Amino acid sequence: ELIRIFLEPRPKVVVTAHFGNFEVGGYIMGFWGFPTFTVARPLDNAHLGRLVNRFRESMGQVIIPSHGSAEMADGLLGSGGTLVLVGDQHAGQKGVWVDFLGRPASCHKALALFTLLNKAPMLVSYVRRLGRPMRFEVGLADVYDPAQPGEEDLNGVTELTQWNNDVLEEEIPRAPEQYWWLHNRWREAPARRVRRKGKRRR
Repeated sequence: ELIRIFLEPRPKVVVTAHFGNFEVGGYIMGFWGFPTFTVARPLDNAHLGRLVNRFRESMGQVIIPSHGSAEMADGLLGSGGTLVLVGDQHAGQKGVWVDFLGRPASCHKALALFTLLNKAPMLVSYVRRLGRPMRFEVGLADVYDPAQPGEEDLNGVTELTQWNNDVLEEEIPRAPEQYWWLHNRWREAPARRVRRKGKRRR
């Protein structure tokens, strides 16, 4: 299903997490012939950043800086491109607060907005390490397509953000040792109580 959707001439928003070897995802998709545009914060060490980006972009993946790139992202989606974002980034008090692994978590609204405004399918994907070195499973955990009838229950930013967090929440326990628990996902309490918007749809 992942390949089928990538073959469609439509914009796509791919959401992943600090789980497994997510850095390999863009490399593999480029190897398969699917160029992607990935939003990433520049590394603090510029020399290391150039080294890492050479690997990231060696198969056709393009790295977009996380700050000031909204117009560029909208442009590439408007032309049918594929935008990749790491969905479990902390967004501060101005983010949209949802439930993630039983605790309130602040998420960036842009993921849902890119999907809804561009009528682009949102693919929640993962790259899980298997038992041997350099063995990976690239998977599509779930997909939401705003162009499909009957999907009106996820046509809001909060609802769609809660949905993609629910999907990630179901994948992480399959290999909990592969989640980056050292990644500071929960940094502050929300200004108001967060209520879960409902369970993941089947």
